[in-house]
Amino acid sequence: MVRLTKQILIAFLIGFFMPLSILALDLKTTTVGNRECYIYDVKKGENIYDVSRALGVPTIEITRYNPSATDGLRPGMRLYVPVAIVNSRSNKPTITTVTTAEDDVSIPAARSVSATGVESSTSRTYTVQKKESLYAISRKLGISMDSLIAMNPSAENGVKPGDVLVINSSAAQVSTVRPANDPTTEPEITQPATYRPEVAQATTTEPDPTVSPIIPQEEIDYSLIPSENRLNKFIERVSPEPEYGQAPDTVNMAVILPFMLSEDPAPKNSQLFLEFYKGLLLAADSLKHHPGHFIKIHAYDSEGSIERIESIMRSPEMSSMNLIIGPDNESHLKLIAETMSANTYLFNTFNVKSDIYTTNNRVMQANIPHSPMLRKATSTFTEMYQAYTPVFLSRIDGAADKDAFTSLLKEQLDKNEVAYTNITFRNLLNHRDLDTLATDRNYVFVPISGSRAEFAKISEAISRFGEARPENSIRIFGYPDWITFRGEYLTRLGNMEATIYTRFYADKNDPETRLVEERYKELYGQEMMDAAPVQGLLGFDTGIYLIDLIKEYGKDFADNLESFRGLQSVMNFTSKNDEGYVNDALLIVTFTPRGHALKTVIE
Repeated sequence: MVRLTKQILIAFLIGFFMPLSILALDLKTTTVGNRECYIYDVKKGENIYDVSRALGVPTIEITRYNPSATDGLRPGMRLYVPVAIVNSRSNKPTITTVTTAEDDVSIPAARSVSATGVESSTSRTYTVQKKESLYAISRKLGISMDSLIAMNPSAENGVKPGDVLVINSSAAQVSTVRPANDPTTEPEITQPATYRPEVAQATTTEPDPTVSPIIPQEEIDYSLIPSENRLNKFIERVSPEPEYGQAPDTVNMAVILPFMLSEDPAPKNSQLFLEFYKGLLLAADSLKHHPGHFIKIHAYDSEGSIERIESIMRSPEMSSMNLIIGPDNESHLKLIAETMSANTYLFNTFNVKSDIYTTNNRVMQANIPHSPMLRKATSTFTEMYQAYTPVFLSRIDGAADKDAFTSLLKEQLDKNEVAYTNITFRNLLNHRDLDTLATDRNYVFVPISGSRAEFAKISEAISRFGEARPENSIRIFGYPDWITFRGEYLTRLGNMEATIYTRFYADKNDPETRLVEERYKELYGQEMMDAAPVQGLLGFDTGIYLIDLIKEYGKDFADNLESFRGLQSVMNFTSKNDEGYVNDALLIVTFTPRGHALKTVIE
């Protein structure tokens, strides 16, 4: 037994029980809603990522307890973070007896602890290189993710170039990960105990996607895909079992997608499907503490093969599935719909052309179909631009890929007896082509193509036309394809205050979107790919929508479908007669000169 003064004892306990950053900050505590919380006052120039690093907790934990932080921080703003959340991020030894008075205190046996909280042994250091994730480092050094984080607690929030990690040689010897092709052992699996994804073996069959996400001007980095034949390996650090435990009426969700895990290099589409899955798991992790029904997620690699789908659907566990998120291939979706249990619903979020929902009342089509989308877009157009004269632009020998929309719109305008103008031009649209337009009217321009090349041929002339007529309102209305515009073309959309209709849109300047992207990077060591739609956000929105419904309604979730506005997706399912469910929600997006986008949901 050793006598310690109160000051020495408190310093001792802080040194063991708090991250070093908390010790340096000397934060006060208070009770908020029966939780003991640290009080943090935002300093001038600090953003949420600075606070995240200072407290040693992910940004998503800060916003979870301080919702106003999603709109940005300001100097003097007071944040509250539960002490338990902060302390759980540190590496703590066991204290047998603790008091805060000048009494006798039991002290654990002395041991040497480094500044990182790692017991002294034969150690070395490793400096993080550019583009390296914690996962990549664990593979490179032959050390498990858990061991790396145990030796370097701050690495749980992600690593950046220049960070120095402490590597304990004894841990490295114990935690060596065998190569994926080593036949003597299964690869080490890191997975969330809550959801226990399960994956079967893969083959090398090429998928046959019906609708592929668009990747604008970007090359895929195949080195980001681990070679292990397990989807579970993609979950680097996801939280444990929910505190409320497993309810007896567990809801089972299967994810059957062409991950193509055995192919090297993997097809581009497979990396996008993997990103979707990781976004789904991020949503599951975000909702893990919400009360309600327990959910178990199972993942299967369809391998792009109808034979593999047949094998999966014959497996005994499929009879207990309540929900399946299906692949993009139409024949694969049909097979799943025909062979799934009577208790199962099929959620189709990838194949926008599929009409299986019209003949199967347990199929959910998550995308508004093409024809209803066009009808809703033209109807919205006529309501928005009642004070404008529509001007349809077509280039001689140019693309006319949006003729279906413009023809339907003209029919609607004719029916409403609204006058419009057709302008045909060669090569580039110029001011002479527009000289025939009256000077005392408002105009909305509608090209008959959604391609970037055609947009480039009209945008400058329309901008100058608007600048020459400041007393009039000049607008341009366009297409889902425009969400792929980047750089100068995206700036033009904002300056022209262009409006489009689309199924998806992710505003990169939205605070909540940035927070989810940051959390994704923390968990997986890489950013979401710049695709349209962004597959990580698609998975996140899908997960938030479905898991939240399931938690509240359990296996009766399909009888209680609600409208949903996600970061990128919108959903409003309807059903008629003996048909399944179809999403009839459409987004109208208007770009602004300041870089933000105004989104309106049309249901």
